[in-house]
Amino acid sequence: MKPFFVTVGIILLGIGLVSFLVPVPQFHREAAGREISRVGVTKERREKMPVGVGAALVVVGTGLIIAGKKRRDRPRIGLFQYEELQSISPKKRT
Repeated sequence: MKPFFVTVGIILLGIGLVSFLVPVPQFHREAAGREISRVGVTKERREKMPVGVGAALVVVGTGLIIAGKKRRDRPRIGLFQYEELQSISPKKRT
C-alpha cells in the first residue's frame, strides 16, 4: 500500500507544480440564429489554474510521499506492538 501512496503522491506533486506554469485551454461556444439558420462561434482562452488548487495538489502530494516513505522499526499487529503480543501469549512448557 505504501508504494501506491508514493506513486499517487509523485503524480499529484507533478500536476501541482505544472499547474503553476502551464495555462489550461478553456472552450466556450456561442450560437445565434433562428430555426432555419444558425451561426456558432467557439472561443478559446488559456488560463492558469487558481493558485489555491496548485498549492493544495503540492501539499497533498508531498504528504502522501512522506506517508509512503515512513518506516516503522517494529512490526505492528492490530492495536498491539510486537512485544506486547509476546508478553500476552502463553509460554510453551518443555
